[in-house]
Order: sequence, then C-alpha cells, then structure tokens
Amino acid sequence: MSSFEEDHIRQLANKLKAIGYSAEDVMLLAQFPHLGLVREVVNGRAQIVVKKTAADLVVIKYVVEVAGNISDQVKAGCYSWFNQSISDCSYTADQPHQAEVILKYFARSMSAHEVLRRLDEEGLRFATMSELLAFGIRYPDLQLQHPIVVFTYFRRSLRSGGLYAGCLERREEERILDFKEAEGIWSDSCRFLVVEK
Repeated sequence: MSSFEEDHIRQLANKLKAIGYSAEDVMLLAQFPHLGLVREVVNGRAQIVVKKTAADLVVIKYVVEVAGNISDQVKAGCYSWFNQSISDCSYTADQPHQAEVILKYFARSMSAHEVLRRLDEEGLRFATMSELLAFGIRYPDLQLQHPIVVFTYFRRSLRSGGLYAGCLERREEERILDFKEAEGIWSDSCRFLVVEK
C-alpha cells in the first residue's frame, strides 16, 4: 500500500470516528473488501452496521428515495442498454417511500432457492424492482464493481409465477439493466439488494 493510500485511509478513519463510529468499527472496516464504499458513509449517503459474525463483518446500508413509475426510473438511471421487459407493463411501481437497502454478499456460489432460504432465515427480503431502480439512480458506480441482483415475480411471465432476476450489471465499462430467469446457480461475485423485513 502506498503512503498516499495509507493517508487516504487514515483520513477516512478519522472522519468515521468524528461522526460517531467506534475504533472497533473502523478496525473492522479495514478488513472490508471494498473500502472505497466508505466514502458513501462519510458523505452521509449510507450507514454502516457492524455485525459480529464471520460471514458479515461489515454491512453498509444505503438510503434510496423511491418515486415515479418504472419507465421513468429506468430512464433516470441513464443506462447504456436496458432490457425492454423492465417497464410499466411488467411491474407496478411502489408507492413513494424512503428505503434502507443492503448489498448482501454470500462467500460462495448458491442456487436461487438457497439464496431465498438464507435471506428468509436472516429476516431479509429482496428489494423491489422500484427499489433496485432507485438504487441504480442514486449509486450508479456500484454496479461497475459487482452485479447487483433482486429476485422478482414477473407479471408477464409465460410461466405463471416464474421467478426472475433484475440485474444492475456492467458490459465492459458501460452500465446496463438486465432481466433474466433466476433459476440456476448465482456466482459469489453477485451482490443481492435486500431490505430488512
């Protein structure tokens, strides 16, 4: 690590302490694999929740403002490409609200059913499509680091009740919004956008 990086981390740590995080919290953050996300906390756009488990040393909660219909939210996301299936014809928009969402990480590849079971056991639910779109608008750069996924039931599915996934992803350096069947195995590179029940 260069002296510039060390200085930057020291400055972030001091700012975190100044807004009420303990020295223990800051030490845990030093182990967090994406320290750059801490800027969101320092700037007041996210909140750190420290968990005392091996799997989740640090969880960052992001605040999103959900408003507008699905098509307007897709347009506001300024994606280089988006799947036309994500529209007002396919999804009913949430009522306007503020949500605290979490990027959930599992340290291994898992089937869709395993993911759903684990989230339920931890008192979490997937974010809605409206919440995913609001996240893409508020935090556009995060999908360039990892695919961000929600599972959802598609209203226009050929198979009634089919489980699908809305995905904020990257193609090369471009941001895309995609939609695909959720069945199958999900890589440990994914982050699942979830909300506490």
